[in-house]
Amino acid sequence: KPEEALEGVAFSIPVSSLFSNDPTGTRDPKLINIFFGAMKNTELLSGVLNFRDNQLFMTLSMNDITKQIPLEYTFQNNLFSMKTTLNLNDFGGGSALAAISKECFELHKGPDGVSKTWDVVDIKGEVLFK
Repeated sequence: KPEEALEGVAFSIPVSSLFSNDPTGTRDPKLINIFFGAMKNTELLSGVLNFRDNQLFMTLSMNDITKQIPLEYTFQNNLFSMKTTLNLNDFGGGSALAAISKECFELHKGPDGVSKTWDVVDIKGEVLFK
């Protein structure tokens, strides 16, 4: 059962490994240095997965704030998929959002002249069981 294999699994993601698939190569350094640079202790984003009452939770630490976040999950054809959406403001990300918004103001401007930087992030992960 994937629940038994994944219970208590700890993970850490080095921010330096960020890859947004931007063909210009300019987005990733801005995200690493300006966005994450405005946060505390963001060399690694870390967390733990736990199951409780048939629900999956991720305890995530970012910007010196730790929150428990519910995730949706499925298990089909030996593929365990999980996803959630988190609000960066829940992790004190307001100043980091303001910093990246200022740096990318023109790039984020729509036809209406409004520049927008989103405060929500979709997180998805998969584990293939063999």
